[in-house]
Amino acid sequence: MNKESLISKIREEVLDSMVGFMESYIEDGEEPPYTREDIDSCEEILTDYVSALALLPHPDDEKIMDAVKEAVLRLNELNEETDYCLIETEERENIALFIQECAELCGLNDIPEDVTEEWRDW
Repeated sequence: MNKESLISKIREEVLDSMVGFMESYIEDGEEPPYTREDIDSCEEILTDYVSALALLPHPDDEKIMDAVKEAVLRLNELNEETDYCLIETEERENIALFIQECAELCGLNDIPEDVTEEWRDW
């Protein structure tokens, strides 16, 4: 698991679209529904998730799914704080896929179709 390339993937596949959406509001003279700090918080949650997986000395399904659950619950909270505007359809799909790919790379054996579904509100 290459932590740096995964973190780069977060920026490219998730955060850039959030920034673009926010900037389109600003360009139209409107108040965006979330702030740069919210985007930074999303990045922190996903980076913490990657770090948690990387730090598992002997990853097993239970430990990997615990990390998934923690990340998803934190993302739920963050999205709720932005009145459910931060994680839209495209971001939802990209975040769920990212979390899934990381879990599989870490060695998840019993792989559900969507590892986030059980806890995800977004």
